[in-house]
Amino acid sequence: MATYYYPEQPQLAHKHCSHMLPSSPPEGGLYDVDDPDHAVPRVHRSQLTATTFFQRYQKPGIPVIITGLLDDMPIWNLSFLNQKLGELELPVRYYGRDRYQQDKRQWTSSGSGVEAHLMRFSHYAEMLRNGEAYQKDAYLARCSLSNTPLADASSLHQSEAALGLNAPATSLNLWV
Repeated sequence: MATYYYPEQPQLAHKHCSHMLPSSPPEGGLYDVDDPDHAVPRVHRSQLTATTFFQRYQKPGIPVIITGLLDDMPIWNLSFLNQKLGELELPVRYYGRDRYQQDKRQWTSSGSGVEAHLMRFSHYAEMLRNGEAYQKDAYLARCSLSNTPLADASSLHQSEAALGLNAPATSLNLWV
């Protein structure tokens, strides 16, 4: 069961998520985020037009998971990513396995304080394959796709246009 800590002051919760919090904390201050009453809706892109997306989700600020955006593209598995990104140097962060032995409330950073090191994607892919990335708790995160061969993914641009997203709030990022 996935759980989420109930904030001391629910009125300070992010505006996009506050409607998903119960009116009072459950026993122990935790609730099940897999509970259908608190789930973010999943909608296939074929069920959305620019108008319905704007009216139902964008205008009221309601989060939604849009599925099917990559249906027309090859599967983005490690081989595909390595083929497209292999020689590019991308940021990789090393956390170390001992971090998981610590009380999470004692962490000084959940990620932003860990320095990123540039590494060829092909080297990182090999670390994933041989288990070294797992052993060292290394991962590629917040890697903007804007200056990579994946930035020109026509399916993504077509989906953005179909949803009326003329200027996305952020560029697409890769987390592996």
